[in-house]
Amino acid sequence: SPYLSSIFPIEEQIGILSSRGCVFKCVYCNFSAMSRWTIRYHSVERLISELKIIDKNFLRQMKRIEYRIVNFWDDIFTLDKERAKQICRRIIEEKINLEFRAQTKGGMVDRELLYLMRKAGFHSIDFGLESVSPRVLNIIKKIRQPNITENSLKPEKKYIEKVKEDVRLAKKIGLEPEINTIMGLPGSTIKDDLKTLNFVKRLGIKKHY
Repeated sequence: SPYLSSIFPIEEQIGILSSRGCVFKCVYCNFSAMSRWTIRYHSVERLISELKIIDKNFLRQMKRIEYRIVNFWDDIFTLDKERAKQICRRIIEEKINLEFRAQTKGGMVDRELLYLMRKAGFHSIDFGLESVSPRVLNIIKKIRQPNITENSLKPEKKYIEKVKEDVRLAKKIGLEPEINTIMGLPGSTIKDDLKTLNFVKRLGIKKHY
């Protein structure tokens, strides 16, 4: 850990990893392939120790607001929802005074988790959507291994609705939802991409990547 070794970046955003790797097999992403589609977790104790050091020795000295947000660089911070809740509870208990940002995937949050994240200091949560075309989501293996028969697209359609639901819930609780999309994915058309952009616009997303 650079933070536990007293090594700090000078002029860049602060980030931290509570886990490495990803279990999904999205074709556009190399992180899960590098980790052989597994995930390894740092202990909650180590993570809390790092955050305490960041809070005490570094961020309180920073004047620029954008540098005071600590990014959780986990591919899916909430993959293990109960662990994410445990981390949030510890942040609250230890009175760590930081703001956080994390990224996840639709269907990987619930009301209790989002509430705890907000109470722990999370400012925003980034949902990886990529596309609102069920066919494209199937091709890129966003949800599962591809099977392009029309009847098999129900999981992809359900995922799109879940992202919409999660975004609305995050807003209601006070988190700022963000959305990631990718234009020009395999099998995607201009019509598909425009539909995705309009979907994001209708959700009222302020930050879209």
